[in-house]
Amino acid sequence: MNNHMGKCSKCGEVGHTIRRCSKDNRICIVDDDTIEKFKVIVDACNDISTTLKKGFSEGVYEEALCVELQLRNIQYSTQEVIPITYKNRYIGSNRLDIILHTWCQLIIELKATSAMKNEDKWQVVRYMERKKYPYGVVINFNQSTQGKLEMCFIVCFEAKYYVYNVDTKEVTQLIDM
Repeated sequence: MNNHMGKCSKCGEVGHTIRRCSKDNRICIVDDDTIEKFKVIVDACNDISTTLKKGFSEGVYEEALCVELQLRNIQYSTQEVIPITYKNRYIGSNRLDIILHTWCQLIIELKATSAMKNEDKWQVVRYMERKKYPYGVVINFNQSTQGKLEMCFIVCFEAKYYVYNVDTKEVTQLIDM
């Protein structure tokens, strides 16, 4: 995570970005540069959602997001295999949909379902743990009749996981139930 001193994304004051904000007592866990990068992903997904609309498979939305990343000169890889071990023995594997390496250490999990589930968030958390990445996002190109694009950014801060709202800059700790 970026620990440089800058402007607080919560209160706008200079001198803190990743600590308790004295103005509103909320945790500042995402610096301004990363917030701007999150917004680039949001814009790309909004473009995809309004252009393609509903009715496609997750793979189609993945390919469209790859086009958007290419157009923005953002390096990525797709379908990276992550081995799963239990007591030092291989028991299976998962595939990451999209992973950004240098621009922003972000794992992207795509869905094309009627609603995002809590399990989807925890899936990204497990990927983040294995890759030691500070950021993840679940993007659901919602297929329900009234559904809209759903995005859930997840941030690891001090070994805890938080849902980060790009619009309000609020964080909520992700609690395992």
